[in-house]
Amino acid sequence: MAEKYAKIIVDNRSSKTDKPYTYRIRSDMLESIEEGMRVLVPFGRGDRVVKGIVIQILESYNGDYRLKDIIDVIDDEPLIGRDMIELSLWMADQYLSPYTEAFQTVLPPGDFKKIKTHIVLKEPICNTLYNRLTGLDKKIIDLITRSNSRIELEDIKDELGNVAINKAIKALKDRGLIETYLEVETSIDRKYEKYVHIINRHISYDELIHIVGKRCYKQLEIASFLLSLDEVPMRDLLYKTDSSLSTVKALEKKNVIRIYDKEVFRTPIDRKIKSYKKHKLSPEQKNCLVAILNNIRVEDGYKKFLIHGVTGSGKTEIYLHLVEKMIEQGKDTIVLVPPFNSLGS
Repeated sequence: MAEKYAKIIVDNRSSKTDKPYTYRIRSDMLESIEEGMRVLVPFGRGDRVVKGIVIQILESYNGDYRLKDIIDVIDDEPLIGRDMIELSLWMADQYLSPYTEAFQTVLPPGDFKKIKTHIVLKEPICNTLYNRLTGLDKKIIDLITRSNSRIELEDIKDELGNVAINKAIKALKDRGLIETYLEVETSIDRKYEKYVHIINRHISYDELIHIVGKRCYKQLEIASFLLSLDEVPMRDLLYKTDSSLSTVKALEKKNVIRIYDKEVFRTPIDRKIKSYKKHKLSPEQKNCLVAILNNIRVEDGYKKFLIHGVTGSGKTEIYLHLVEKMIEQGKDTIVLVPPFNSLGS
């Protein structure tokens, strides 16, 4: 089998080593490595093991250096596609950006060194299908099953220690037996909120009285309120029923309701956004807008424009109108906002 090679951006912040490095792909990895995947490679004179991302697969190598081998393939599928790789390389060249920073903008949010691949058993496997499994495939399924149908890819590699793990995972995915998803470790902790739901939504009011007690009016009111809901945030329940936390917990002790933590997703917008009233452009703004639009339509390339004006002169309104025109033409627009620490300069 012909040798192949990979160009890799290693996770190293030094400007002296900010460039792609070429590594040899071992024969047992040829079918499991793709562009956009993370790999482990030996780096530097001491062969320190670092993570990197594959940006190109090469059929040949004509250099004079003795190449090192890739140690392992971390992912079972690419984190980014060829288009995002090309975009990152263009940004690094166009804006003189370090490769690692350019690629960080297109990779999943967080530290790309801390992206974990989880393997999940899609559904219980029937005996007939299970008996058809052999060798490594069977060992992987057994390991996932023993781990409550969910396990990290790294744990499978540590447990089985087989170089063909990624290839076997891909084959099991193609057969529809497992699926994978990525989990990114970030510096932001998950946010949880207390939720409440009634355990038996089909319980009658007479049964509630028997369990709760006919003199526990507030508890009966809360239970009746929950009968029509799947679940409700604790704070909403307390507000809508004008109840105390101790009353709700009393229902939990009687095994009528369940209180649990549920992950909720943060949003930077905690209020309704007012509808935007489109401003009428001044003659100067119109001239500026028309000049840009007329030159955008030319087919012999593109031109660059600098809109000069004092603060409050209406430059942003011109940007908004330009964005609107591009959307009408089915085109996209990227608006770059300067960092806050440079706004005052």
